[in-house]
Amino acid sequence: MDESETTEKLNLDDLNEVIFVSGGEAGVDFDDIEVWPSQISAQEHGIDWIHSFSPIRKTRRVPLPTKSQIASCMGTWSQSTREVQSIAKAFQLAYKYGILAGKWLINAPSLTIDRLWERIVECENRKWQAKVSTRKAGENTHVMCVYTENFMDLEDVFKCESDLRDLGFKGRLAYKPDVFTYLNIYRGNEFGIRPTIYVSQYCLLEKRSRIDIEPSVKSAIENALKGTDSDYLNEAT
Repeated sequence: MDESETTEKLNLDDLNEVIFVSGGEAGVDFDDIEVWPSQISAQEHGIDWIHSFSPIRKTRRVPLPTKSQIASCMGTWSQSTREVQSIAKAFQLAYKYGILAGKWLINAPSLTIDRLWERIVECENRKWQAKVSTRKAGENTHVMCVYTENFMDLEDVFKCESDLRDLGFKGRLAYKPDVFTYLNIYRGNEFGIRPTIYVSQYCLLEKRSRIDIEPSVKSAIENALKGTDSDYLNEAT
């Protein structure tokens, strides 16, 4: 029997943060379904994600850009020439339009996802929010997204990674800025941009992790924070 099949129902009254689901259809009685990613069906319940807010943040969630900010960012990007559509340009637009949130991505099988999600939900001192995908027909894997406010704030991003390691996550972690999602930068994208900008690998022998950052990412962040561009960025503005 799967570990998920023996998991007790999550008691929301015992938690210090708010949990909610997104994509739920009208008429679904959430009291009758278990709030576990392996137990909620995207097809049957119409729920794609389970969310958990931070228990200690005053605003409880990472700030979201407005529709106007997103539209302006996407519009400027789409009007740029292919030569200009680079990671440096994406970061420049992210900084200009305030689309700075990002997330650590954790992939896990259905067999273990419930216990991993429980670690996230029951962490009382975290200031980050998180979400996890529900069960999809024909798939046995899930993804958890753990958010930080500013992907250019390396201290905060790396602190979040350290917190996740302290919770027992020993697998590969990859970080993706939200601006990449809005600009349609996914795996195998037409722009030739890697969709994740930080990758963390944990060494069991050394009992510590290592975060790899490509030089192009570092320089793009530095230029965006200085408000300066490389010579070719201004071609699209």
